[in-house]
Amino acid sequence: VIERGTALGRGIAFSTTEEGHVLNVRAEAMGGFPDRIGDFVAWLEATGRPADPKAYVPRAVYGDYLEALAQPPLAAGALEVVRGTCIGLSETADGVVAELEGGRTLVGDYAAVATGNEGPLLDDAAQSGWDRNRAAIAPDAAVLIKGTGLTMVDQVIALGRIGHRGRVIAVSRRGLVPRPHVEPAAPPASLAPPLGAPLSATLRWVRAEILRNGDWRAVIDGLRPHSHALWQAWNAAEKRRFSRHLRPYWDVHRHRGAPAPVAVVEAARASGRLRVVAARLDPVREEDVGLVVGFRHRGSGAAETVIVDHVIDCSGAAVDPARVGNPLIASLLRGGFARADDSGVGLAVGDLGALIGADGTPSERLFALGPVARARYWESIAIAEIRAQCAALARRLTAAAPAEP
Repeated sequence: VIERGTALGRGIAFSTTEEGHVLNVRAEAMGGFPDRIGDFVAWLEATGRPADPKAYVPRAVYGDYLEALAQPPLAAGALEVVRGTCIGLSETADGVVAELEGGRTLVGDYAAVATGNEGPLLDDAAQSGWDRNRAAIAPDAAVLIKGTGLTMVDQVIALGRIGHRGRVIAVSRRGLVPRPHVEPAAPPASLAPPLGAPLSATLRWVRAEILRNGDWRAVIDGLRPHSHALWQAWNAAEKRRFSRHLRPYWDVHRHRGAPAPVAVVEAARASGRLRVVAARLDPVREEDVGLVVGFRHRGSGAAETVIVDHVIDCSGAAVDPARVGNPLIASLLRGGFARADDSGVGLAVGDLGALIGADGTPSERLFALGPVARARYWESIAIAEIRAQCAALARRLTAAAPAEP
C-alpha cells in the first residue's frame, strides 16, 4: 500500500478529530467485510467503547477500527505500507510499475487505484472544505461556504466548536441541504426498477413508488441494491443528464445525515446565524474591504453581493479526470492506460473496476476501487459498495495468483 498520509485507511472522512463529525449510517451497517456484518459493533464492544448498533459513531472511531484491521497482516508480514506519494503508474508485459515522488519505483503484478475523492480546484481566495484547521477564523468573522451538502454540515459543526458566532452564508445552485435519518427507520421497499428506461420515465416511476409506499426514505433505500444496474443500463447521454440535473437531489436524499449534525445546521438556520441560498456564484474578488462575492439567485435571477472574511469551498469532489490535479491520474491518461468515461464522471472502467485504456481495452493488471470507479457503478463512495468492490477484486486476484511452492 502506497500511502502519503500519516495514518492508514482514514482518508478524508475518517481523519477528522471532531467529536461531532459522526458516521452518516448506524454502526450496525458499518464494517470492513461484506460477509461479516456486525464486525464494527463487535470491535467497539471488544475495545470497551459504547457498542449501540443503532448509534451514529464518531468518524474518528471508525478510523481507529480501520487501522486496527491492518494490524494482523502488518504483524504477519503480509502487508507493507510505503509512505510516499505515487505520481505515476504504468503497465508492462510483466506487471505494473509505480513511480513515487522522489524517484523511487515499485514493481508488482497488479495495481489498484484507490485514491478516494478528489477535492475541488480552489481559487486563490478559498480554503478547502476538507481542511480541518479552522483556528484562524475569528469568532465574529463572516464566512461564505460554497456548497450546501454534507461537507457544509461538517464545517458548521467545526466552526461552532471554535466558538464562531459570526454570520455564515452557504450557497449552492439549488440550495439543497442533506435530509436526516429518522427513527424508527422504515425497512427498504421491495422494488423492481424499469432498467433501461429514459431518465424522465424512471423519475416518474420513483415518484409513483413514493406515493404507493408513503415513505420516500423506504423507496430511496430500496433503490440501493439496484443503483448499479440502473446506472449501467442508461446510455452516456442519460448518465450525463442525471449527473447534471438530478444528482444534487439524489445526494441529499440518498446520502442522508445523522440526526444530530443536521439538527445543528437547522438550529443555526433558525437562529439566523446560517443562511442557505440557492444561487449561482461569481468568482471571488479580493479587495481592501475583504472578499467580495457576487451571486445570482435561482428562480428570480436577482443579483446580490456580500463581503466576507473567509470562503470555504465545500462544493464536493471533482469528477473530471482532466481537471482533478492528481499526478497519478494524469500519468494514467497521458500513458494511455486509462481514459475519461463518456458519462463525464470519472475514468472508464470495466468489470471489477478494470481500467479501460485509450484503445478501449480493459486492463488485466490495473484496477480502480471506490470513487475512482464511479463511472462504472455510480454508487461508489459508501462503505457497503466499496467493501463489496474490494472483496470481489480480492477474489479475482487471489484466484489468479500462482500457488505457493
